[in-house]
Amino acid sequence: MDPIVTLIANALPGEKKYILFAGAGVSKDAGVPTAWDLMIKTASFLRAADEDNSDDKIEDWFIKSKYSNMKYSQIMGNLFPKYPDQQAFLKQHLSNHDIGEAHKGIAELARRGIIRAIVTTNFDHYIEKALAEKGLDYQVITTDEDLTNSEPLIHCKCVRIYKPHGNLGQGVLRNTPRDLEQISSRMRKELVSRRNY
Repeated sequence: MDPIVTLIANALPGEKKYILFAGAGVSKDAGVPTAWDLMIKTASFLRAADEDNSDDKIEDWFIKSKYSNMKYSQIMGNLFPKYPDQQAFLKQHLSNHDIGEAHKGIAELARRGIIRAIVTTNFDHYIEKALAEKGLDYQVITTDEDLTNSEPLIHCKCVRIYKPHGNLGQGVLRNTPRDLEQISSRMRKELVSRRNY
């Protein structure tokens, strides 16, 4: 049997069989910057620190610079080692966009009961806004405390959103290599264990 037919047959409304993983690309059509876009936005800070007064456009300068081989998480860790500074920078660039078509599509899948949870690396709130626009209740899990104070996913009646990297406007954002090593074993177990799904 064609695997697409099998998938569609298994995705009957009301079954809530699927967990959706959403990365930065989900927010791209809403105009929300990706990690690459944010790296380019940091380039002016980096060029100023290098006291480089070249006439190159900022993106051209960045691509030719020693920073071009660095990962997003390394640049964020170097420029913004404190969480409040990361929050301020990201809030400036990730806020004030409208929800995009991808967000609306995710909300529609949730409304139809096809997905039971969303795991996202995004800090922004556009998935939540799209769910709210459809009149759906949701529960955001970012910390071990959230896990402790929530029912197991299998008993959760609303759409659950896991944000293991953090939530814009709330405490720690796991943005740097050091931060990403510190995702708790409990959160890892919650996201990896098939028993929850």
